[in-house]
Amino acid sequence: MLRQFQVLAVNEVDWAFRLTQPISSRPDYIHTEERVQYQQVVVNVQGVPYDETAYYQELYELSLQQGVTILSEDLDKTIPPERFQALQKMYELVQKQPTLSLNRFVAFLDAEHLLPRYQNDWQRELRLQFITILQQFEQDKGTRYTHPDFRRLLLDLIKWMWNHIDPWLKQFDMVTATPSIVWFGALTTSQHYFLRYCINCGFDVALITPNEAAVIVPTMSVVSYPTMQADAQFPTAPPKQQTTVAYGAQREISTILGGEDGYLAPWSLREHEAHGITLRTTYNEIEILGEQRALVRPGFEVKQHQVTIPVLFTKISGVTLDEASYWAQIHRLVALDHATLIEQFPFQEENRANNQYHYTQALGRDGKLSIDKILASNWWQHTHLHDGVQRSIAAAMIRLCEAPRLKRLAGETDDALRLYTFSQAMQMPRAVGALLQRYDYTQDVPKIILYNNEINGELSRADAATLLMLNELGLDIVLFNPAGLNDIERYIDKAQFDHHLLDEMRFNYAYRAPQTKSSLTDVFKGFLGFRRD
Repeated sequence: MLRQFQVLAVNEVDWAFRLTQPISSRPDYIHTEERVQYQQVVVNVQGVPYDETAYYQELYELSLQQGVTILSEDLDKTIPPERFQALQKMYELVQKQPTLSLNRFVAFLDAEHLLPRYQNDWQRELRLQFITILQQFEQDKGTRYTHPDFRRLLLDLIKWMWNHIDPWLKQFDMVTATPSIVWFGALTTSQHYFLRYCINCGFDVALITPNEAAVIVPTMSVVSYPTMQADAQFPTAPPKQQTTVAYGAQREISTILGGEDGYLAPWSLREHEAHGITLRTTYNEIEILGEQRALVRPGFEVKQHQVTIPVLFTKISGVTLDEASYWAQIHRLVALDHATLIEQFPFQEENRANNQYHYTQALGRDGKLSIDKILASNWWQHTHLHDGVQRSIAAAMIRLCEAPRLKRLAGETDDALRLYTFSQAMQMPRAVGALLQRYDYTQDVPKIILYNNEINGELSRADAATLLMLNELGLDIVLFNPAGLNDIERYIDKAQFDHHLLDEMRFNYAYRAPQTKSSLTDVFKGFLGFRRD
């Protein structure tokens, strides 16, 4: 079977999620009798974010996921004596015959039973990629068998081929799932080439380097965090020390102001593209963060004409035993000037038109969606907005189409999912654009509060697509579901949003308006243009 794979673009929000995602669930997956095509995660995660506790908690949880191997912690360095002796014999052979070709050398290794054997395509593939790695070593070092590192490299590659690659090929079918390898920290020469070997075989590799950059292949994606941390260790238990919001914010602000003028004036980021990243929070932090300005949230960053805004994307299932406290929290969030409450579903119309022509016309010469072409399209409805806001909306559309975040329907192709995402983003409510026009990216974060129970309609796929667009654009989203029933989970993977379970589930639990209700919220709902019927 022909195997084709290419590197999947990932970022600081989704790299860990993509690493645990089966290849069959990733974009552009194709499986026929003749071939399998999939997107591979190959990423160097550099540095450490300001919220170190949350980061190391994420790494610890990643280590618990099925199919993930923290290779830096579990590297098996054992080798049977007879295999070691046979390898020593092969090493002495090439010292005497330094002009021996790599093809013949690998054939000798095979004859000595030093390479695992298979009854499928991997019999040939493993050997071809082994030759490729040895060729790369020669290209990098300028010599082959006589280099001082060659003996150690040969010994380690053979050890780890038997101790790791062979078990992985027996565990994973390599058609719907592949090994997900995590390496934490610096690499020796042998480890460097072994990870390259794994990448060449089509395995997922996440190289996490808290104190340096380590791009080991040209196609490797890069996730870059703002600080470097020496002597970091991979977490073998949940982190105990908590990083306070104030401490993280203080460090972040210092970095931002140090990199700019030392002062961020109102609307100083208006020309920047807004990009929301989802915060991981506790239930008690939701209200605290909801009232915080974007500038002081952990993870706020201004870089390369893009402003990264940490946002809430949270579902709260159930009700606390103290009902008064539960409703007080909802009412405080809804009462914020920049908050909008949605109580009826669906709130967004489904765009059922065939927009294939518009999608094709928005493609650039490289075959990818182009911001400039989107902005010049006759269907573009936001021309009255500031240029920076328009580019933010178009860039968010492109990100969602290139890496769709909606779940695929049964029988839905990747292209069909992209077209659906594109179509829904085309008809984003005009008033959302007006909301963004009033959004100073360093100040209060606009938020959508949804209250969904089984008596006020059903959240639709179009609703979910709209919420993803708002999340990409840097808006807070908090969904209350007192019955704890599935709604957004039907359309969006749970790994993409926070989920908090409260004390008990309540059915037919109607929304309770505060005793004193400002008309401002009603006016704002009408301004936003969400459906109410």
